[in-house]
Amino acid sequence: MLARLLISILVLEAVVFAALGVWLSRDGYPLWAAIALPMAAFLLWRALIPALSFVVSGVWTRIEAGGKRARLRAAIEEVLLTLWLYGAAHPFSRWFRPRPRPGEGPVLVLVHGFFCNGGMWGVLAQRLAQAGYPRVHAVDLDPLYRDMQASLADFHAKLGAILDAEGDSRAVLVGHSMGGVLVRLYRRMHPERVALAVAIGAPHYGTRMSHWVGAGERGPVTPRTQWLAAVNADHDREAVDTGLVNIWSEADNIVAPQQNARLPGVEEHRLTAHGHLRLALAPETFHLLLAALARLKGPGGTAD
Repeated sequence: MLARLLISILVLEAVVFAALGVWLSRDGYPLWAAIALPMAAFLLWRALIPALSFVVSGVWTRIEAGGKRARLRAAIEEVLLTLWLYGAAHPFSRWFRPRPRPGEGPVLVLVHGFFCNGGMWGVLAQRLAQAGYPRVHAVDLDPLYRDMQASLADFHAKLGAILDAEGDSRAVLVGHSMGGVLVRLYRRMHPERVALAVAIGAPHYGTRMSHWVGAGERGPVTPRTQWLAAVNADHDREAVDTGLVNIWSEADNIVAPQQNARLPGVEEHRLTAHGHLRLALAPETFHLLLAALARLKGPGGTAD
């Protein structure tokens, strides 16, 4: 669903900016300008939302480590990654999504976040395969997470199909953003199916940025909703759960305030100078994931 929508948007943008190029050419601009100016306008248009999100989310005033240089680097990396994901990996996800291979090690299932799909995980899956974890799957869920219970049921069915195909009983779940909230909840509901859960940049306590997408007071990650309060009501049980790893960034431009991505009491790692999307694919995140996987006893095992 998301891929088709993004392809339609790309086609519409191509028509608009091509028309701009034709108009410039007819108005006397040289050919190079008639091509370069619409392309530059397209890139600036695409970069506008991630760039503005750093200002709206307060990242500019809250990053302590690295100062202005770290803030600028985080913004540039996030903009470039956004251009790649929404210009290629998401709309053409069938070309970029992980392709599981036979081999040793646990089954890994990667879960995308809001307005994303499995295409975002291709690079991470390649790195995991090179590190000795080739059985990597990605699932596609409702990209808007309009109904978390429906998303959980959909995920339950898809995880069951993956485990049946792999001949295994448990999996390592890695979720980014809303996917991180989902894997945390799923592990609570079905611990027998989850060897380890890793949440990356997950809005455990909501995000004010949910109002940007019209989530309103009913959105699953709108702060102070009854749903979110119920999710966190029995957090004390998770606080002694060594099978839950939480990774967050103080430069997160989507989870705001950034402290809402914390989950005190569990194994937690704070990173700096990585935006929301970049956090999922950052080298530091990858190494933290490898360290967590190394503590597993083997396929279908449990965390030490």
